[in-house]
Amino acid sequence: PNEQFDSSNSPYPYATSQTTPSIDLNSLIPPEPQIFVVDDCIVLIAKPREFYRKKSLITAAGPSSLQVFSDFEHVLTKFKTEEGQRALGTAELLESNSQTTNALPILSPQVLSRLQSINDEFSRRLDELDDESFESFTSQCQSAIASDGSLFLSSIPQLIRDTVRQIPLREGWKEAINSLASYSVPLYVFSSGYGDLVVQSLIQAGLTTEPRQQLSHLPTPSLPQNLRVISNFFRSAPDGSVRAFSTPVVHERNKNATTASRHMTMPLPERPYALIFG
Repeated sequence: PNEQFDSSNSPYPYATSQTTPSIDLNSLIPPEPQIFVVDDCIVLIAKPREFYRKKSLITAAGPSSLQVFSDFEHVLTKFKTEEGQRALGTAELLESNSQTTNALPILSPQVLSRLQSINDEFSRRLDELDDESFESFTSQCQSAIASDGSLFLSSIPQLIRDTVRQIPLREGWKEAINSLASYSVPLYVFSSGYGDLVVQSLIQAGLTTEPRQQLSHLPTPSLPQNLRVISNFFRSAPDGSVRAFSTPVVHERNKNATTASRHMTMPLPERPYALIFG
């Protein structure tokens, strides 16, 4: 974030932040929408002049003026697995999983059946749902899991190890997150699924603080201190069974700064610029 604007990745080699007073940068960039290819992705810049103007401002302001918001599912993770199958979200991964791990059931057959009924009804009514309905359906899934008590926190790490190929992370994600961490740029990762699975996925993929950076009050390993996962986290009874969830309920329609602030029980830092990936 603190580097000079790099025109090498730009479709316009002349679109740099260093211009002479006699050159109007805005006039050099075509105003029409631009489409180009980066690796296997198609990139659309709807308003090129506005894009490069904002990019130049963010670059000039530096990392202390920036914060980043990102989805976890299909943003930090891929759309497809190496086998060409659709990658799963953390909710799908848990709610469709009937295997056992470390001799402890992930979810009982009764809970899986109840979750299937809830999700079928959700899919049937998807086009007519409002924000309140999204929260209601997410809460119903949480209640089905919490009331049964068959899910144990101790089973989550092994579940991720067993199913890691179903939630593949994108190439370059770790380097990008570590770069943000090195400049203390706040990063908020949202998931309408289950935060404990998100955290385990990141940790098992190698995203942890260096030992010398670990804080004494945090368990080892831990995620970088600039990263906050805004999601639905398990709350357990003394025996380790999941009996409740964190608040507020995080669903597809409320992934925003207000929800992040409520989740962390503190206001977000006031920074003039934000990058949003989702």
